[in-house]
Amino acid sequence: MKIKNKSLVLLLALALVGCGNQNQTKSSETAVVENEESKEEAKETTNVKEDEDKKEEEKVEDSKEEDAKHYEANLSMLAGPTSVGAINMVEESKNAESNFTFNETIDGAPDALVPKLVSGQADLAIIPANLAATLYNKTEGKVKVLATNSLGVLYVVTNGDVEINSLEDLVNSGEEILASGKGATPEIAINKILEANGYNSEDLNINYLAQANEAAQKLIAGEAKVAILPEPMVSSVLIKAEDAKVAIDLNELYEKAAGYPLISSVLVGRSEYLDTIDVDKLLETFKNSIEKAKDNPDQTATLLEKYDIMPVPVAKKAIPNLALEYIEGDKLKEMMAKHLEDLNNTNPQLIGGSIPEDDFYFTK
Repeated sequence: MKIKNKSLVLLLALALVGCGNQNQTKSSETAVVENEESKEEAKETTNVKEDEDKKEEEKVEDSKEEDAKHYEANLSMLAGPTSVGAINMVEESKNAESNFTFNETIDGAPDALVPKLVSGQADLAIIPANLAATLYNKTEGKVKVLATNSLGVLYVVTNGDVEINSLEDLVNSGEEILASGKGATPEIAINKILEANGYNSEDLNINYLAQANEAAQKLIAGEAKVAILPEPMVSSVLIKAEDAKVAIDLNELYEKAAGYPLISSVLVGRSEYLDTIDVDKLLETFKNSIEKAKDNPDQTATLLEKYDIMPVPVAKKAIPNLALEYIEGDKLKEMMAKHLEDLNNTNPQLIGGSIPEDDFYFTK
């Protein structure tokens, strides 16, 4: 009996050992599988990271290629305040510090720029806002507005024994007021200001001359006491006439009356040309140029004299008052649409006969 019991114990022990070995085998097999799965997951993770790194490298390379691209642009500008915003980018292009090479031409009157853009001789231009609309209509939509260059630059300037500090003073003075721009933006702006303040055009004795320079010269010579002038004519008068002063900022009054600022000049481009370049890079270049003009007026003034646009003393005094401002996109569209509507209501021919369609405005 004892032998049988010992045998039974031995058999049970052997069975337990067998089960233990079997469990160990299963555990080993499970560990191997798990180890293989872990290796596969690690491999997949490594591959994903390598793919991500490769894509990031490709992005960097693409960015470098974009930054390295270079474009030629025929840029038309005017001899005067509208060129101030662009002069720094023109100079940088000469020094190989830009993605663009600007071949600039500087004309004395806006009308000289029209045939250049129509014919394709010019790719870009900085021009009065209403002329941009006229070109759009004249070219049947082949010109787009890209951004503002400058806002309102109209001021009432006095010289002599006359005390004018407000619109009410101006109306009550009874003085002859010299101005330019009859039937154009200056007259429209003045009339809007008068209307918003309870007056009309008959309440001012305005004598419209052919050129703003003529009004400035008469003020300097003492042949007139009051004139409505744009910059840089204002700064020129202040330098040359000791008793001259700025009496009223008409730009502030206009913005209150209209609900938006007066727009003096804008950057435009031919649609065909814009399709061949990186427009975002162009706008970045233009915006930086405007900011440099505002931040470094002395340096900008030197460049303006170098390019025969404006003498240094006048430029230094004028730049802070030129309302240089870069505006693009929806805000530009909203401002321009209101401005052109006002011009159209007064005289459709000021904008080429009709308000431009939505494709007039460049969109990214």
